[in-house]
Amino acid sequence: MFSPKAKQCALAASASLLPNNLDSIQTKGTVYLTYISNAAIWVTSCREGAEDEHRNFCSFPSHAGANEVKFFQLGERILLAAAGIKEVRLLKLDGEVLMVYKISKPENHDESELPQFRGIAHVDDHQQLIIGDSVGRIHVVNTSTMTPKAILPAHDTSVQCLTKHAQKPIVASADVEGRIIIWDARSLKSLAEIKGDGTCCTSMVMLDEYLVASYQDGRVAVFRISTCAKLSDISAHARAAYGLAVDTKRRLVASVGLDSKAFVWYLPRKLCEESSQQRIQTVFTATIKDRMLPGVAFADKWFRVACFDSYKMVQFLRTDPSAKAKAETAQ
Repeated sequence: MFSPKAKQCALAASASLLPNNLDSIQTKGTVYLTYISNAAIWVTSCREGAEDEHRNFCSFPSHAGANEVKFFQLGERILLAAAGIKEVRLLKLDGEVLMVYKISKPENHDESELPQFRGIAHVDDHQQLIIGDSVGRIHVVNTSTMTPKAILPAHDTSVQCLTKHAQKPIVASADVEGRIIIWDARSLKSLAEIKGDGTCCTSMVMLDEYLVASYQDGRVAVFRISTCAKLSDISAHARAAYGLAVDTKRRLVASVGLDSKAFVWYLPRKLCEESSQQRIQTVFTATIKDRMLPGVAFADKWFRVACFDSYKMVQFLRTDPSAKAKAETAQ
């Protein structure tokens, strides 16, 4: 599935130890990778046959910091959404800032400090940027008009991460107690809820009818979106799982954690607890020695892993099983 021989990509800065601290998008032969280093947002552009380019897109005030950065598509444009602790910035790939959305203090909020933004997702078809915060609210911004749309009370505790479905108008938000709420992106109404067990949900992805979640205790769980039934619960990482990524075309889900481990799982179309043939399957695993791994992304033919306290990104090349089989037959 992936070559065990890792290739390293030089970066301009070290990825901070933040959950989901790597994202990627591909357009016109160029792969863009983004990550947070301290309070700075970095973007690396990779084109085959050319030298990688690194750019510091923006920096938040050092006392404010940054929490998450994501690419999204608005029509034919690729934009970058950077969530700082106190504000969210929308940027074009040339660095131009299109909008700054600042956090507000909710009513009856006794603490002197403002809440913090946590988690970000964009629903491309409905041009909505969804952002969570540390007092459990969900903020909705209209990215076609660059104006705020709604602030919804949602969780009782801090939102930790968000994700959106690639084909359906569905968004999911998760909090530090492990509670997951599934939303209709059109009506902004709650559709279902997965109760938490007190363990922080660090990352989520959705594929077809499944939601995959990772947790602070290292578990990776699979739920059916329509019923919220738990179909699989894997003790994947020895320490906190810190990031998930999905390859929808090949039905692959990747997880990384603070235990230096990276896994790639295959998610069958019909997942079943009773059948060993229809369970989530490990198809690739790697250990990046002495490195904590805060982010992961599928991009082009590569599976890429961000490493904390390192100016290198580790990459694994996808192999073609049919080509390998032909070579073995010829021998």
